[in-house]
Amino acid sequence: MFSKLSIAIFLFIIGIIISPSIHALDSIEEYDQNLDAHRKKIERVLEGIKGHSSKVESSEKKETSLLDQLEALEEQIDTEGKKLTHLKQKMEIQEQLTRRKKQEMEKILAQKNTLQKYTENRLAAYYRTGDIGHMNVIFSASSLPDLVSFRESYHLMLRHDQQVIHSYKDKIEELEKSRAAHEEEKRKLNESIAKVEDQQRILADTKVERQHLLKRVVTEKKLYQQAIGEMKTAAASLTDTLKNLEKQRSEAKQEKERQFIKDFPLKAFKKRRPLHLRGFAGKKGILPAPASGSVVRYFGEESKGRFGIPSVSKGISIKTKPGSDIKAIYPGKIVYAGLLRGYGKLIIIDHGNHYFTLTSDVGNITKKNNEPVVQGERIATSSLHSGNLNQGFSFEVRLNTEPQDPLQWLDLSSQELSTKLQE
Repeated sequence: MFSKLSIAIFLFIIGIIISPSIHALDSIEEYDQNLDAHRKKIERVLEGIKGHSSKVESSEKKETSLLDQLEALEEQIDTEGKKLTHLKQKMEIQEQLTRRKKQEMEKILAQKNTLQKYTENRLAAYYRTGDIGHMNVIFSASSLPDLVSFRESYHLMLRHDQQVIHSYKDKIEELEKSRAAHEEEKRKLNESIAKVEDQQRILADTKVERQHLLKRVVTEKKLYQQAIGEMKTAAASLTDTLKNLEKQRSEAKQEKERQFIKDFPLKAFKKRRPLHLRGFAGKKGILPAPASGSVVRYFGEESKGRFGIPSVSKGISIKTKPGSDIKAIYPGKIVYAGLLRGYGKLIIIDHGNHYFTLTSDVGNITKKNNEPVVQGERIATSSLHSGNLNQGFSFEVRLNTEPQDPLQWLDLSSQELSTKLQE
């Protein structure tokens, strides 16, 4: 999307490849004209960087949104999984109840059939003996009262068998209805399980789709960042040329002033210190550490965050004793103090001349927005967590938005910080 060739064409259009002939400049006015032309070129490059930075910001917003969506999808998938497990447990219970009712019904049916067979045999025997008549009374070994008593007992036994058989039939009908109800409940559970499984498949497909989209967004962001890096390189080249022109213009102006003083002697004027030796920029390598502790993560180290997305450290992480003071390394003004997604509790200090320090993942913030700070003043305290939860706080140095290696700015000879370089 953004190749070095396209950047070269862009730089050619704005005229960066046209180097001015310094030796051809014969007057300060010509220096001024060339300085103005180069400033305009830098402005155009910076405008291009700004446009691509907005695209990077847009990509980061998309990335954040997709990460939120993936988290929500994971929660939904987990919820549906629990629901599916619960439904399957209920299905297993229904299966057991259905089997139990079936076994109970088979047992009762067998008992009914057995009793019915006994009853049929009794009836057959009863009919073979016949009713009590003259012949039965004459030829029977039993007396008439015994025969009457036997017949009544037999009738009572047959009525009892009939009642028991009807009772079995009622029980079988009741069990059949219960079994049918369990079967209906199983059917409904199967429908619910099918719906939940369909929902799981939809959520899984959506998750895969979002993960692919996330990869494309991350790739797009890297391409924009690559383009910004190449434009910054071009801007740096222009800046070097501009500095060279400014230096030669300054030398020409000083030569002109020396000649003027020689021709018209005046009291010598006091020179100001160069800008690159003033303020924060002039303290590189001698600034105090923000806190005492050990460096546990270094500038430029790579690590993998959630969903396997790699991240590169833009500063260092310092592990301290829980509740330790965190101090400003140079005077400045608080421009942000509060929570920020991805940074936790964050303090940003503007030290002037486009230099900023960012201190994040702190335990407690002790300063407010727009408050001034002096060097060594407490701005926060480290987290009270200890052990594995205490991964230290993060500390960054930036020139505009460009991260700097904090260890190159700090005075490591003070022994406040323990680093692997010292070890």
